[in-house]
Amino acid sequence: MTEENKSKLKIAKILLFFLASYVLMYVIGLVTPLGEWPVSDATLGKADYMIFLLPIAGFFLSYITINWMDSFFEKKIGSSPIYPTTIIILGIVACYISLWFFFGNSAALGGSGEFDFWKLFINSHYIYFLIAALLAWASKKIMVLLPE
Repeated sequence: MTEENKSKLKIAKILLFFLASYVLMYVIGLVTPLGEWPVSDATLGKADYMIFLLPIAGFFLSYITINWMDSFFEKKIGSSPIYPTTIIILGIVACYISLWFFFGNSAALGGSGEFDFWKLFINSHYIYFLIAALLAWASKKIMVLLPE
């Protein structure tokens, strides 16, 4: 098999895993209390399209980051369990900081500064970004096991 064919096959595998991950996230959204995907005619016109776009960014940015980390560090940190643990922790901290600033500014303008972090986190689109990043890590782990 030529290098060009190997490259095309690798891209096809990545896209296949991305599509499978995207479908899995949609199913997760249907069966769990996470934010629902607006796919009916009544809600699609009023939809926040970030729910469709964030998983794309989460998957491919994570996939690229894993490849970079594996090539940059001597120990393959991107392929180790350290990566998803770090992504989860940093993702939750980043979400908390953004909500803290948002509700802090709201309180400064006369609103209430109180918020239920976990409720907002579970119902936000940001959780799909994190799930996509974790699915990219899992996809990378599975692709290593597949024959070329």
